[in-house]
Amino acid sequence: PSPLPDEQSHALSFLEASQLRGRVLPFIVGVATLDLALAGFYWGVYVPHYAEPRPAYKLP
Repeated sequence: PSPLPDEQSHALSFLEASQLRGRVLPFIVGVATLDLALAGFYWGVYVPHYAEPRPAYKLP
């Protein structure tokens, strides 16, 4: 028994699950794209300004 009568658990059918997957995929791709864009922006803007001007290793 659920604590509230309106909160009945609902099992998804295969058709409902496949329709949900189709709606969630663009959101997941969008979040991944935004994450890569922000990482690229960080790497291109902040890293060159705060990195050492010379290499941290010595060339032979």
